[in-house]
Amino acid sequence: MSRRIVGYDVARAAAIFGMMIINFWLVLTPESRGEGVAGSLLALLMGRAAATFVMLAGIGVSLLTREARQSPEKIREKQRLLLKRALF
Repeated sequence: MSRRIVGYDVARAAAIFGMMIINFWLVLTPESRGEGVAGSLLALLMGRAAATFVMLAGIGVSLLTREARQSPEKIREKQRLLLKRALF
């Protein structure tokens, strides 16, 4: 049974949610990007959500391969798993 890190999952969900908000904002309101309080808050989020998600993805790979570092067989197994996930 694998142990989940709840804080990590919450941070990843928040990053995905932030990327969705930014992408919808960019597509649906191209003419009003800098206006008002909402525009200022969204401008503050731009780029940070994607950067947070990429950082969390790297942490996830590190956590996934943590126990495999002692054995070449386990390293190959984890490499195959990551390749399958990347292709998916």
